[in-house]
Amino acid sequence: GAAHALLQQLRRAGLAADMDFAGRSVKGQLTQGARIGAATLVVLRSGDATIRRGGTPDETVGLAEVVATLTA
Repeated sequence: GAAHALLQQLRRAGLAADMDFAGRSVKGQLTQGARIGAATLVVLRSGDATIRRGGTPDETVGLAEVVATLTA
């Protein structure tokens, strides 16, 4: 699906990337991300994604813009 394709694009761009395979809720995924020390979290929705980085406001971008936004 879209999540797997985006994961591969992020990795090809040289970014360390992982996704939830345990079926956690969004809250559970955010908690797990904090637990492992992720500097950036990307929450996918249909058509867009919210990028959450520590210390900055959340940023919503189109799915096609995620890699460019994270590598800028």
